[in-house]
Amino acid sequence: MERSCAALAVVACPTPEGIAEVVARRTGGSGEKLPDVVEQALVALSVTPPGVSIEVRGRCASAELATALAVLLLDDAYDGLRRGGWIVWGELQPDGSVRPAEGLANDLPPGPYAGQIWHPEDRLPAIQDDAVITAGRVSTLREAVEALEFFATVEDRVSRSEQIELRRAPVPLSR
Repeated sequence: MERSCAALAVVACPTPEGIAEVVARRTGGSGEKLPDVVEQALVALSVTPPGVSIEVRGRCASAELATALAVLLLDDAYDGLRRGGWIVWGELQPDGSVRPAEGLANDLPPGPYAGQIWHPEDRLPAIQDDAVITAGRVSTLREAVEALEFFATVEDRVSRSEQIELRRAPVPLSR
């Protein structure tokens, strides 16, 4: 079975020097489809599906987990997860499990974790920034996807409740 895919997905990963980005792009036309074996191919760590290019912006020694998630997010099955601000860290193993990553910036715990950067909203945080990151501990690639699904649901609900509050705000009757 084949599914259609988006053109771009980005997942960040912390490094000893700061935060790097892994960018997965479709290299074929928008009408092309990726095979349904994307997740199984990524677990092998050395296989990038045909029609996909990977770019790591910044130094990241163990970007496999971020790479796997970025490529998975290209698939339309994960359409609701294609948004900015995802961050993951940990070392992806051939069996799909994830081990802790050592030596991360700002004394982040070794994890493994999957989560979302809430602040700053317009860019990746620098080491000196007071960033706000919400993350959950994960032990497999599947759990990392489930963590992103959870955070997307939270973000969607927060956004909807903010919109409701804005609609309830009093509106002046005169100019």
